[in-house]
Amino acid sequence: MREHLPPTVRLVQPRETRRPTAKEIAAEAGVSLRTLWVAVDDMEGLFMRTVSHWVRANRRLARPIDIDLPVGERIASYVDQRAKQLGDIAPAARAAAAAAGSPALASGRADHLRNERDRLSQVFAPELAGADRSDLLLDALLAATSWNCWAILRDDQRLSVAESMEILRRTLRGLLT
Repeated sequence: MREHLPPTVRLVQPRETRRPTAKEIAAEAGVSLRTLWVAVDDMEGLFMRTVSHWVRANRRLARPIDIDLPVGERIASYVDQRAKQLGDIAPAARAAAAAAGSPALASGRADHLRNERDRLSQVFAPELAGADRSDLLLDALLAATSWNCWAILRDDQRLSVAESMEILRRTLRGLLT
């Protein structure tokens, strides 16, 4: 059953606002409703497993970035990796938005934001160390590199990945230099 969980996030398309039913999830996963309920106790359990899958997948896309590199090279490397992560997490982020109110999804989002904040702190440590109000700079970096910002560029403005990446690079350069 575990290998069937990742497809469940495809149930919620970008503009849908409804929460998928257990029957729809089972059908999408190619299992019976009974098999679904044997694998998980409830919808929150299913959401927890799905979040775990996406968090692991997203972390695999992050590679270490040498903080001794010039800031421009770190920005370029970070944006390349972040664009891949944001593209990969898109179905899960859309599904999570449609299932608002789920404690499992809220917890997963909070963990994701904490992890990304930590990553930004590491990659841009020299700039943060020299910044006045580094806490605000870190908040700005997190906001600029968030799924929410990416979704505005890609979904709402219908920009290409390349255009969205260029905007992200420019934004980070503006914040960090």
